[in-house]
Amino acid sequence: MKSQLHTGDNVRVVQRDGELLAFKVLEVGADGLLGQDQSVAYEDIAQIEVKRPDERETLWLVGGVLIGVGVLLTIMAIAVSRAGIPVE
Repeated sequence: MKSQLHTGDNVRVVQRDGELLAFKVLEVGADGLLGQDQSVAYEDIAQIEVKRPDERETLWLVGGVLIGVGVLLTIMAIAVSRAGIPVE
């Protein structure tokens, strides 16, 4: 389990006592996981779910934002040119 976990992973852990923890992993230690306000020993983990960012989804999001900014700047440039406002 330890070899499949990485710093920065978002995890949902069900402990053996049934308690549910959700946190971002700050450290993968020899005995357990450490998060911002939580830690859990490997021996106390009954189930774990790891969520990592989807690289394609992030790429599409960044691309969409850049296209949106380009469109906005184009609209602003057209509006300024039609209004006759001098650009310095």
